Amino acid sequence: MAPYDDVTHAFVGPEAEVLLLLKALQDAAEMPGR
Repeated sequence: MAPYDDVTHAFVGPEAEVLLLLKALQDAAEMPGR
């Protein structure tokens, strides 16, 4: 798991963009109306 930045409440590190993309895809799958 990527390190977690307690200040910005966001993942940091080289895999941060991938995790954010996966989260966005997951959110889109849960909300097909968007």
